[in-house]
Amino acid sequence: MSCLYAGYYVAELLRDLTDTGDPHPELFDVADQTLIALQGAHDLFCVVLRFEMTALRLLGHAPALRGCAACGESIELSGRVPFGQMAGGLLCPRCRPGQRQVVSLTADAVRVLQQFATGSLESWQEVAVDAKIRGELRGLMNQYLCNLLDHRPRMHQYLGLLGHAPE
Repeated sequence: MSCLYAGYYVAELLRDLTDTGDPHPELFDVADQTLIALQGAHDLFCVVLRFEMTALRLLGHAPALRGCAACGESIELSGRVPFGQMAGGLLCPRCRPGQRQVVSLTADAVRVLQQFATGSLESWQEVAVDAKIRGELRGLMNQYLCNLLDHRPRMHQYLGLLGHAPE
């Protein structure tokens, strides 16, 4: 059943992130590959996260994960790292003050996001994501997409199971 909900979620994001009459052939190819992967023995969390990060990248909404979203300064990945939902990515210590809707991510969670943001079609299949990071990233992506779309996708309530490790 989770595969079905994940497929509905992919369709909902396609509808909400794109405009009618504005084709994105590469995005629709990725959506097609995602739907095929949902039918296979792949980790649903990884399949969905890969689609989200690829869709955001292709549509120009990818979060800044290598440098500060405000000033571009490189970010040291240690301990916890501030992520500005409204700023669009990681924040350096100098730009963090005064930013709204900031969450704190573990450096490990940022590294996982970086792996999924690269655009490599196969590398995501080799990423092992533990349960704690899954929950952290699912919460981050849910909120990031809510801010971007200015509403909560209907299928978010069904994606809770994706935060758990595969059986």
